[in-house]
Amino acid sequence: MNRWIAGIVAGVLSLALLAPTPTEACVQIVEFTKKDAVWTVARSERMLIRGDAVGAYRASRRARHEFERSVREEGPSRQTESLIARARRITAVSVVRLDGWTPITRRDARRTIVRGREVRSLAWAAGQLRTYAEENPSDLRARSFLGEALARIPAHHEEAREILLSLADRDLMPDAHGYAALLRVVAMGTTPWNDALTRCEQMAAENASRICPSSSSPRS
Repeated sequence: MNRWIAGIVAGVLSLALLAPTPTEACVQIVEFTKKDAVWTVARSERMLIRGDAVGAYRASRRARHEFERSVREEGPSRQTESLIARARRITAVSVVRLDGWTPITRRDARRTIVRGREVRSLAWAAGQLRTYAEENPSDLRARSFLGEALARIPAHHEEAREILLSLADRDLMPDAHGYAALLRVVAMGTTPWNDALTRCEQMAAENASRICPSSSSPRS
């Protein structure tokens, strides 16, 4: 019996020696979550392309929170700050494509955060994307993102139309979402509207039903 007990104690001690220390375990978790966050940012961008704004919104927010936690615990770095900005930009574009109706928690709903939230969300997103466009004046996607955001805000329709028509007229629209936004700010049935619808459907391909409005029911 004593020999059996001694064997158990020896086994427990061996496992204890092989197990990672609390510090090692923490480092392993941090490394995994940072890698996971990088992958999640890339996945959220693919979701945007497919027209899954809800998925992109949730994924980009999750990634951004992981990066921000890393900054708090390990200090800032150029790479991490760049990834935070990238995730924030994806979140902003997602907010735009959801008309400000972003997914919220039940706790948020109970606290009545939903009241007027979509207006504030769109204003925040437009501000983020305007800064991005100003910092990257030669980036066509940045211009298109800004045009999308402004097209969702009635007071900025004229500026949105100017930005998006400029890209469309020169055949520089980077994706179908830009054409979908243009349909919001030009009159239905006009040549710009018909051309934008055609190009939207061509560029969206199999995702056209999720991104482009039909000719019979234009977006408001």
